[in-house]
Amino acid sequence: MADSPIEKIHIDEFLTLVEDLEVYQSLRQDPPEPDFWAETNFGLIGIEHTRLFKKEDLNRIIPKRHENEASNILFEAQEKFNSLSDERVHVEIYFNSDYGRKVARNPIQLTARERKLLVDPLIDFVLKNVPSKGNFEGFENPDWKTGTYILPKEIGDIVISNRGNLPKSIWTQSNGGVVPKFLNGSTFFESLNKKNEKPLNYKKTYDLIWLVMVADRNEFASYFDFSDVIWPEIETPFDKAFIYRAGENVFHELPKTSK
Repeated sequence: MADSPIEKIHIDEFLTLVEDLEVYQSLRQDPPEPDFWAETNFGLIGIEHTRLFKKEDLNRIIPKRHENEASNILFEAQEKFNSLSDERVHVEIYFNSDYGRKVARNPIQLTARERKLLVDPLIDFVLKNVPSKGNFEGFENPDWKTGTYILPKEIGDIVISNRGNLPKSIWTQSNGGVVPKFLNGSTFFESLNKKNEKPLNYKKTYDLIWLVMVADRNEFASYFDFSDVIWPEIETPFDKAFIYRAGENVFHELPKTSK
């Protein structure tokens, strides 16, 4: 059974977004049935709810801590850079993470340790690579031409824009990489496979069964644009499987493999 009232809110909000769907009633229910059922103009729909993000993955990576440390790194780097230089640049950084992927040793994540190790190298790199006014420079790590690392492995890419209209330098995080990588990772498919086992145990008959995987912005700060994702095709007994971004009124139907 869903574990808190917020799950019911997720499902009710999601159902209002589905085109041409009229919901007459929806309720939570106990195992072995789906987490929710909804009586609709499409018939009786059984709905499983799960979260796209776990509070901690198999690598013991906590995504919220990763996000917080990214913010701390950027704040410290920005303050120190502004004390050293008058350059009014916008620095945008994407931080790597192995969240959701099966890694044998030393998974990439941000902690207080990485904060101490990353601030100075980032400042040095920006100071050496400030573009001319009105221009910007982008760098991938490792370098896409040579394959060599130009920054610590925790850094995925960095864009430096020289904007003369800024009062001082501003450092921000480039969001959008964690989730697409996560969708190809082991944690995503383990969550999917666990839910895939449930329909075999249903006692009731449903006209449709749906799986709703929720990305809750209150629990994970990283934003990603659905249009930027290369979606993996999934195998599932559910008639439809969705990723729903709670609170933002957007969802995406995952493509299923054809059989």
